[in-house]
Amino acid sequence: MSSTRKRWISAEVDSRLIAQLEREAEARGISRSEAVRRALQSWTSEAMEEDEERITRAQANHRQLMRRLEFIVGMIREQDRRIERLAGRGAGPEPEVEPRVTSERGALAEARKRARRLG
Repeated sequence: MSSTRKRWISAEVDSRLIAQLEREAEARGISRSEAVRRALQSWTSEAMEEDEERITRAQANHRQLMRRLEFIVGMIREQDRRIERLAGRGAGPEPEVEPRVTSERGALAEARKRARRLG
């Protein structure tokens, strides 16, 4: 004998649903109570699967958001570094345009790499 304690459940149910339940129980050769247990088990399993899918989607969205934030933080840090370099030079000559563009592209690539590693 199972050590599981059984409990009664009562519910208001549409007569068409009861008729369907009785047809299913008869077709499967099981009691109405067993048919209800199976239906409840099926419903709870389906609900848990849907919850898992929802949680998986939420986690994926969170990871994507964190990658985007890391990218933005990386770009802000690079901007801060450039400002510090400019402030450190004082009134010195401006660097050529090409090295600065290369530096910006490098910073962008670096931020993208960090964002990918987090995802």
